[in-house]
Amino acid sequence: MVGGGDAAIEAAIALEIAARRCTSRIAEKFSNRIKPKNQERLDAAAAASKVSVLYEAQVKEIRSDVAVLGVGAAPRELPNDYVLIFAGECCPRRFSKRPECR
Repeated sequence: MVGGGDAAIEAAIALEIAARRCTSRIAEKFSNRIKPKNQERLDAAAAASKVSVLYEAQVKEIRSDVAVLGVGAAPRELPNDYVLIFAGECCPRRFSKRPECR
């Protein structure tokens, strides 16, 4: 899951329930960007080790089975089955296949 707003948080929590494991890549701490109830649900899921939250991680590459993230000084590879991006109207240009977002 890539994103830092309510849609990404709600999807991560819903997927955690269905899939039993979800990693949510978050660009920054949420502060006022998400509803307080979503922050509470995310904190509870993270505390129960149901959702892994990576703050200030940058997506470097998405492959068919691995997402490469920049977390701190070193790249980190996370195995994936699916990558969902909740990045507003247009996702970052390098990941988009939509002509209007390139």
